[in-house]
Amino acid sequence: MDEKETRGPGGGQGKHRTVRSSMPDGIKAATFGPRLWGLEILRFSSALAILVLHYPGLCLSPFPELEGRPLVMAPWLGDLLQPFRFGPWAVQVFWILSGYIFYHQYARRVGQGEVSWRTFFVHRFSRLYPLHLVTLLSVVLLQFLYAAGGLAGPFENNHPKNFLLHLGFASNWWEFERSFNHPVWSVSVEVLVYGLFYLVVRHFSRSAWPPILLLVPCLWLNQHKSWEGGVVECALFFFAGGLTWEVQAKVPSRLRLALASSLLLAVLVCWLAGWMHAPKTLLLLGVTPAIVMLAHLPDWPQPAKIWNQLGHLTYSSYLWHFPFCLLVVYLVRKLGLDPGTLLLSETFILFLGSVLLLSWFSYRWLEEPSQRWIRSRYLDPMGAVSR
Repeated sequence: MDEKETRGPGGGQGKHRTVRSSMPDGIKAATFGPRLWGLEILRFSSALAILVLHYPGLCLSPFPELEGRPLVMAPWLGDLLQPFRFGPWAVQVFWILSGYIFYHQYARRVGQGEVSWRTFFVHRFSRLYPLHLVTLLSVVLLQFLYAAGGLAGPFENNHPKNFLLHLGFASNWWEFERSFNHPVWSVSVEVLVYGLFYLVVRHFSRSAWPPILLLVPCLWLNQHKSWEGGVVECALFFFAGGLTWEVQAKVPSRLRLALASSLLLAVLVCWLAGWMHAPKTLLLLGVTPAIVMLAHLPDWPQPAKIWNQLGHLTYSSYLWHFPFCLLVVYLVRKLGLDPGTLLLSETFILFLGSVLLLSWFSYRWLEEPSQRWIRSRYLDPMGAVSR
């Protein structure tokens, strides 16, 4: 969503204004108001963590001659990237953020009937689908290029059935099979949770009980391997973020930072002492208070502007980095370049910079215009701005 109520975490409402941004996690697409710009830090950091995680698997593993050879990482670069080594759990962080932001952004207005299902759907569709469709077709084009060049690629599951599922944003609703632009799996399952969110807040308004009642079965089911991941896990983390917003809104503003920092400190102590090992427990108990703390950063206009701009790149970088890696591997093979250059720090920096630059162009020239066109076509002007 591109609209922003200029409300702080306490829920005090101000005027509506239109502010454009993008999401990771194909996730929430609005920039945040003056009191919430700190969440952009976590959003962009999570997107960068995914790029750091996926580079070796997507750009190095296709070359057998690079097997067992590590990245030649300059010491300063390795130190700089240490805060972004949480890539395996970045998607879950996005889901928690998404739940928190959706409750902040939509819960009151949906609960009071100010946002119709049509408006909600058009907002989500216009934000997520155009880029999803373009990146999906980009992977199809690259598959044809690989085939024409006699090159092998990760296309074994790219058959018509999966293509149709991707077209409907349903690629991973009931199974986890890597196909086409497979990083979009996390957005695919979140689309279902968006619908559940709307139904919950529309019929149960702002009560904190629905997210609690949803968390319990999701937490239990997620302990079983057959249910781990996918829609259940997405719902678990999404509504944990939503519950965080609901609880925070009921705590006096003067106590929020103290309580959040105390909880985060307690989690860190338990982790360092070896009393807490489960990564998902750490995420649920550690990321939620961190989000509250970031949401209460003071109003610093210049840093807020920079981080809001970087936040525009999160959804784009998440969907573009896989086809971009396919293109890199194709060019290295087709042009007969030395794959060893992919191990160099300079190449890795060039990769990160190129993906972020591509993401900026994508946001500026694809996502924003298509979003405006769809909303102007299917929503009345008042609905497109104030909802």
